[in-house]
Amino acid sequence: MTNLAGRTILKAVADASASGLVYTNAFNPYETPVLRWRWRVENVLTNGNATRKDGDDYPLRVYVLFDYDPSLASFGMRAKYAIARRVHGEYPPHASLNYIWANREHGRRILPSPYTDRSQMVILRAGPTQAAQWVEEEVNILDDYRAAFGEEPPRAARLAIMSDADNTGGNAVGFLDWIVLAIGDDSE
Repeated sequence: MTNLAGRTILKAVADASASGLVYTNAFNPYETPVLRWRWRVENVLTNGNATRKDGDDYPLRVYVLFDYDPSLASFGMRAKYAIARRVHGEYPPHASLNYIWANREHGRRILPSPYTDRSQMVILRAGPTQAAQWVEEEVNILDDYRAAFGEEPPRAARLAIMSDADNTGGNAVGFLDWIVLAIGDDSE
């Protein structure tokens, strides 16, 4: 955490590494579908590429992790998630939206993660033009989930923040000033 003019701001530094924070309290995206935050990156990773595993690095990402619900899953999916739970001690997320500040444009706003189609990358910013500037974002989680996955999202989700430069071996610095879930366009 960094103190900037009396405010506490999350500073994320990645030096050929990756780390993240997960807020473990679940929320219902149908009740609070709007996500807003203010972020700043010092740099974008030159070798980044949202379509490749070796380029899947960003100074800062904001995740919405949707909980897996076994009561809604097919037999095959329940078996797959049961194995994952035995290995990891808990269910992995059913799906995730991964809001990123990419190093460049990719021609589409939403791309599948190079690791799994259960994680979709939503490009909000691209390139260094606004680096070192505070930028406010507002997204509708429900709209983005429907566009990314073509289905309705689960009723429980969690937030996470990540900074990573492990795949490119680069260095990145990002800041998060605040993040808030809201009911609609004019609520805080």
